[in-house]
Amino acid sequence: MRYHVRRSRFGLYQSDGGLEAAVGEGEIPGSRNKLIEESYELGGEGGDVDFMIARFVVGARIKALRGDRSGAQERLDEGARAAAALHLDRLRARIDNDLALLQLPHPPAPALTPNIDLEVGVDAVTATTALLDDDTAIRHILTHGSPEDTARALDRVQHWVDKLTGTRRRLATLQATRLLVSCLAAVGRDEEAKTRLAEAVAICAEQRMLRYLPDGGEDIEEMLDALHREQLSGSWAPTRPTVPESFLESIARTER
Repeated sequence: MRYHVRRSRFGLYQSDGGLEAAVGEGEIPGSRNKLIEESYELGGEGGDVDFMIARFVVGARIKALRGDRSGAQERLDEGARAAAALHLDRLRARIDNDLALLQLPHPPAPALTPNIDLEVGVDAVTATTALLDDDTAIRHILTHGSPEDTARALDRVQHWVDKLTGTRRRLATLQATRLLVSCLAAVGRDEEAKTRLAEAVAICAEQRMLRYLPDGGEDIEEMLDALHREQLSGSWAPTRPTVPESFLESIARTER
């Protein structure tokens, strides 16, 4: 049996994260989580890479949201073993990234990848894996690196944003922008960080992706709360895009 990932009518979902995005916007409600649990019973080798991402990564996120962090760790660790056994580098990169995002024990962070020129026909799997590895590496740098390392990380993620903006890879662009927000905040450029975050919020509101930004880490959560307070107080900067108040309110009420 072969499974296929459903694509959104908005065209936002791609092979580098469609099911994660579906969970992010609440398209897999609790009554349908059983699908992921049942798929897990198929074993580590069943299905294509996207279905394995649903089985291991999305399943782990659901467990983490329910407070079962040990279950999330177990699910991701098994996914890592499957990725190693089947030589699935994109699945390995996705799992490593989620271990870092969930602040669970994870392998040593990878080094920043060599610059990839997306304009010379680099295939989507290679580019996706590189972005995931850079995301994981940069999150480690923001926590443990020197100011010089952090500045270098900012340059790298700005390169990703510049290369991806305007392409059809909109989910990858959103991922790079989310990471750029964290880098800007880490170097003290808070207002610029909040402006870029507001741009991402506007996109997520349009696509009804409720969880994608809060899943980006505690620093993103704190800035989302700050944007919500500014919106409630009427101090929203006029240079920022308009964001539905109801959407930021919904984010503030999401389980974390």
